[in-house]
Amino acid sequence: MGQSTTPVLDRVGFAMLSIIMISVLVTASSVFGTSSNPKGVSIPLQERGSPLAKDGVIIPEALARLAYWDAAKQHAKINNSGPPNNSSSLFRRHSAPLESKLDDILWVGEIEIGKPRQRFRVDFDTGSSDTWVFSSTCVAPICSSKNKYIASESSTSTLQVGEFKKDYFDGTEVSGPIYADTITVAGLSAEGQWFSPIDQVNNMEDYGRDGLMGLSFMSISQLKAPTFIGTLLSQKKISKHIFSMRLSSGSGSELFIGGINPSKYRGELTYVPLESQTMWIVKGSASANGRNGFNGNMVIDSGTWV
Repeated sequence: MGQSTTPVLDRVGFAMLSIIMISVLVTASSVFGTSSNPKGVSIPLQERGSPLAKDGVIIPEALARLAYWDAAKQHAKINNSGPPNNSSSLFRRHSAPLESKLDDILWVGEIEIGKPRQRFRVDFDTGSSDTWVFSSTCVAPICSSKNKYIASESSTSTLQVGEFKKDYFDGTEVSGPIYADTITVAGLSAEGQWFSPIDQVNNMEDYGRDGLMGLSFMSISQLKAPTFIGTLLSQKKISKHIFSMRLSSGSGSELFIGGINPSKYRGELTYVPLESQTMWIVKGSASANGRNGFNGNMVIDSGTWV
């Protein structure tokens, strides 16, 4: 598999239609890619919750865990280094997907892998670049209730050389073999897409998902392979390297691949340059009560609990 050399990948921009970082109570929309294109396919998203709040009341301990986790993530991904010296394993992930559960936070939708197709509900994460699902060979307790990938039942499955291993900054650790297979999302199929059916899991909370699909850049991929969007582009399944998300605490959340859904926003799009082609990092600022609280790089991350 080769990475697409289409020039649009060098001019990738990000447009915020509304702020994505306060997604607990506010509807947000975001666009990733190059110039807008109304054509594309829509994937309904469902929201999962986080332990930041219970019955509308913020939990201080959960907020403290979030502050540490985000600090570690910013440090590593913006500075291209590891986490701070403090041990991130002290804190565990406490969030879930695009299907209103708990108190709104993670965003999940449906994908299919193989032939015949095996169905999974995954977290669409703009903060990472790899795709993984649980394997049929996983014996960890968390795997028992999951949809699991059975390689032997797919006629298009091929085992690749190497092993996938990923340590997340909240202490979650996953690993497994590397496979190539056809991955389909909303009728768009990426043939020979690399992913990992993970068979080793440590320190993972159960968020009601079967896996994760990364939507960031290949440069930070542990698989060292193009992302699902990149593969679609190289196989000419989409004409532009662009996708958009509409995130809502109510209904109507979606991932839109290959364009921007004009029915999901009003007004003009505003594009801002990327600071790095590792993640969706842009310059931004935040203020409260008229006072500036932050000015610098921000990670646009659909997998973060803010």
